[in-house]
Amino acid sequence: MVIDASCRGGGTDRWLSTLNGRDVLVATYRPEIRYASAFFSRRMMDGPDYGGWLMFTPAPGRKGAVALPVENDRWLITGYTRFEEPVPMCEEGFRAFLHNLSDSKIASLIEGETVATPISTYALPKVRFRRFDLLTDALPIGCVPVGDTIATFSPINAQGMSVAALQAKALNQVLTNCQGDTKWRLAVSKNYVTQAAIPTEWAWNLCQAFDAGFNRLRGSISSPALDLSSTIRKATENASAYPKLVGALGRMIHLLKSPSSFLRQVRGGLDS
Repeated sequence: MVIDASCRGGGTDRWLSTLNGRDVLVATYRPEIRYASAFFSRRMMDGPDYGGWLMFTPAPGRKGAVALPVENDRWLITGYTRFEEPVPMCEEGFRAFLHNLSDSKIASLIEGETVATPISTYALPKVRFRRFDLLTDALPIGCVPVGDTIATFSPINAQGMSVAALQAKALNQVLTNCQGDTKWRLAVSKNYVTQAAIPTEWAWNLCQAFDAGFNRLRGSISSPALDLSSTIRKATENASAYPKLVGALGRMIHLLKSPSSFLRQVRGGLDS
C-alpha cells in the first residue's frame, strides 16, 4: 500500500491521466487569500484573553487576524487579506495592519511584546478538490491519497488537518473491514476514496459557504454550499432567540457533525 501525501503541489491527477488516460475531475475556485505570520513574545500566562483571539471577518469584509498562545511563551500572530494587497512584512506595517482592523484587540495583545521571528508571508490564490471518489478504478491498486492530495482548503477556516484526520479514520475503518481478505488492496482502493470524500466534501462545502458572499470570487459555488451559506446566515441572525443553534454551528464548523445534520437542526429549530 502506498500513501500519497504529495499535497497541494503534487501532480497525482496528471500522473494518473498519463498512466491510464483517465482524467480525474478537479473542482476549483479562487479564494485569493494572502496572509502573514510571526511569533511574538508573550508575558500573559492566564486571564480571559490567554486562550487567544480570533477575528474572522465575514464577507464582504476582507481583512482579519488570529492570535494563538503557543509553546515557549510566545504568541503566534497571523493577519490576512482577501482580494487585497498583502499584509505588510515589516514589523511597523504589520502592527499598523493589526491596529487598523475593525477590532484592534489583537494589536493590543502584542503591545509591548517583541517580535521573535521574521514575518513570513503566504498566498493561496486557488483551492482544489480532486474527485478520486468519482473515478475509483483510475487509482492503482493499493494507492491511498490523503490530506491536501485530495483537497486544499482556505487556511482561514483551518479545516485541513481535521479533514486529514477524518480521512485517516476512514482508512483505518476500511482496513479493519478488509482483515482476512486476500484482495484487501483492491478493496481499499475501491472503498477508501469513497469514504474519505465524505468529510472532504463537508469541509469543501463549508468553506465555499463562507466564501460565497464575495462578489470577486472566481469559480463556481456548489448548490449545497449556497444552501448552507443561507442557513448559516439564518442561524446567526436567530442565535439570540435560539441559542442552541450556536452550538450546532460550532459542531459543524469543527467537523463534529455533518452539514446535513446542521441543516436539519436549524430548520427544525426555526420551525418549532
